[in-house]
Amino acid sequence: YGGALFFRSRLDFFYKMIFLSAFISSVVVVLSVSTLGMGGWGRATIPVFFEGKFSYFPTGYESSSDPNVLSYFLYLGALAAIYCRSINSTGKVFVALLVFAGMLTLSRSGFLAFVVAVISFQLVNLTYNLCSDKSIKVSINWMLSVVILGGVAFAIAPYFYDLGGMWDTLAERALDQASNADRFSRLKNTMEVVLDRPANFFFGHGMGFASETSDPHLLYLSTVMDTGLFSLIVFILALVIPACQCLCYTKSIRLKAFIVSLLVFFLTISLFYWQVRTYYFFMFLILTIYFHMAANQRVSSFNTRTSAGVGSEK
Repeated sequence: YGGALFFRSRLDFFYKMIFLSAFISSVVVVLSVSTLGMGGWGRATIPVFFEGKFSYFPTGYESSSDPNVLSYFLYLGALAAIYCRSINSTGKVFVALLVFAGMLTLSRSGFLAFVVAVISFQLVNLTYNLCSDKSIKVSINWMLSVVILGGVAFAIAPYFYDLGGMWDTLAERALDQASNADRFSRLKNTMEVVLDRPANFFFGHGMGFASETSDPHLLYLSTVMDTGLFSLIVFILALVIPACQCLCYTKSIRLKAFIVSLLVFFLTISLFYWQVRTYYFFMFLILTIYFHMAANQRVSSFNTRTSAGVGSEK
């Protein structure tokens, strides 16, 4: 809350910081893969220094950054770059690198959420600028540039990693029967536990219950499992209401598109993963925009009253 208030008057700077941090992380990921490979876990992340050398997950899965959470941050950096209009000739290369590093994490949910978020961003832009030929041309040029730079990134990718192998691994992860069977089994068990008693459905089993049992890897069901349906409703409204108010406050089409893309990004990844820290972070992002909009509204109202007072004195 305090951080959101601090950055309310520094919105563009705040998201440029996110973009820069994500870009630095992407450089670390790409360099790590080029020197360490994908490691025993078969997924790139931020390596740690352990027993005289850098490695991934030296003492188990929790000993390095979670690849899924890392991918969300990398893709969020790409969205922030798009919002901050860092899409000049250099910025496009940075975005391509962020996306490539995100793909190296082999996070299916992160990649899917990013694609849906970018489509949402462009749809909002095109919808609001439907009568502006210039805006449509800019959007089309931007998309063509991303496609071309994406091709360049894939062309140089084999120097860092077997791209064909990466696509095969992504396809295997998406179609892996064992992995999918485990997910469906988790969902089935969760539904049985949640629907076992009406009281548990509405009020949950207690904080941390989902993580101690067979977590469904679905944030919405995990919330119902822990604290019930009423908590899930509050959970979603606490994010959606400020986002909708921001959409009403701002006249900036670019900011509207960014807010929608952020919301779509989070709601999509929450269908496939359960890390609550992602919710807290996205709430922080939305509140920063909300406080920024509220401050601008107060300034605008004050200026209007001041102008009216000066006019009446005359």
